[in-house]
Amino acid sequence: MALRMNQRPQNACRDCGYVWNPRGHNVSASCPRCSSLNVYVPGVGCTGCLVVAMIPAIAVVVLTVVAVVLVAAGASGGPLAIVLVLLSPFVALGAYLLWRHQDAADKARAEQERVEAEQAQWLAYHQYQHDSWTQEQDQRYRRLVATCGEETAQRLMQGQIWVGQRQEHLYEALGHPLKVQEKVLRSKNHLTCFYRPDASGRCHLKVMLENGEVIGWEAAPE
Repeated sequence: MALRMNQRPQNACRDCGYVWNPRGHNVSASCPRCSSLNVYVPGVGCTGCLVVAMIPAIAVVVLTVVAVVLVAAGASGGPLAIVLVLLSPFVALGAYLLWRHQDAADKARAEQERVEAEQAQWLAYHQYQHDSWTQEQDQRYRRLVATCGEETAQRLMQGQIWVGQRQEHLYEALGHPLKVQEKVLRSKNHLTCFYRPDASGRCHLKVMLENGEVIGWEAAPE
């Protein structure tokens, strides 16, 4: 019985309808099935409320019936007092269960409000980051259009590389390389730029340039 009373309230997802028992907190931050943030704590069902509420109600009814029967039979107050004493624990138990139910509901509601506040803060933060990134990208696109034209700007925004692409445009499209190997000859300057490193540090994209322009690239499977 103690384990059951200490068990965390079930959580449910408003998007996919999945129901689960949370760990760590009374309310999970997201749904374990669909990762939705629309999580809530379902209230105790009507059956549970009726069962809890019926305990003191039954005790009151029994007390009333016993009192009426004793008065009708002309009995003294002694038996009635004994009956009241015997039934008073049931009334107290019902009141205690109601208090526990209300206390658990209040804690679950407070926990849900806390999680919803954290979710709102998280969403606001990521929305701010998204808006800032969108504004930066828009400013970058306008700058590229002004310097190299609309068609080239679109290709650079998409991260494309092509033969004849200038070195500064390569850096604009892919960023600065992880490492660069340079080989200077009498009339030519060979440059090899390495991109897309894995966890071991091995690069999966190698772009070759000659005299500041792309002449080819090699892409290994990641």
